[in-house]
Amino acid sequence: MNDPPVNRPVVHEENSYEGYISTSFDDPYAERINLDENTIVEPVQNEKLQLKLSTASRTWTFEVDTQEQAMLWEATILTVTQNKIPQHLNLLPGQKVMLEEILQGRLAQKIEEDRQKRESLPEYYFDVKRDEAEKMLMESEESGCYLLRPTSDGMHICLSVKQPKCSSVQHFKIIQKGSDYFFDRSHSATINQKSLQDIIDVFLNKYSSVILPYTQVRYASVYVNDSIAENQTMVPPSPRFPF
Repeated sequence: MNDPPVNRPVVHEENSYEGYISTSFDDPYAERINLDENTIVEPVQNEKLQLKLSTASRTWTFEVDTQEQAMLWEATILTVTQNKIPQHLNLLPGQKVMLEEILQGRLAQKIEEDRQKRESLPEYYFDVKRDEAEKMLMESEESGCYLLRPTSDGMHICLSVKQPKCSSVQHFKIIQKGSDYFFDRSHSATINQKSLQDIIDVFLNKYSSVILPYTQVRYASVYVNDSIAENQTMVPPSPRFPF
């Protein structure tokens, strides 16, 4: 009976910074492992030298041949997931140069990813804090009744809503998991949609009256002729994707 295939991590040269590695099984067994900032990697010394890789969903164990190979894999994965070269490892100058190239490629890729995600956000997304969102929505009902903003930790999106003729603003965290969007369970455990706009539409449909989003044009008009702005129209900064 043949021995089972051995897990060995593989990164192809042309995509070493793209945030994933593959196992080196033969093609029918190959598996892509997505890496993120929560990925944990550590060498393990049992009967054989191994590298343990843990993500939110699963843990893998890879065989490596030497301590140096284990350290270099650990350094490579940490560079990709933490966006910096680890300082606690005893790396050689040539290894640091290689990791710097990976890091620069990863940072360039993240800039492009952020640009694409930012362009996909609706015009009523603003890079503002909770209190700023409340001020914007409370200033005038004619300016709109809801907007999107990043959560305080910058990891998710929050829907801030002021109901018509209401003196307060409510905030609802929207979480993305894979291709699904849903509200934080403290608010709702039932709404689950395949797009950001769909989940917002479903949520807003529960209101009896039609409410409009707070758009960038409305935000600018609020400050026209404002003495603080010295009679200049103030426009919010370009949206930044919060993930």
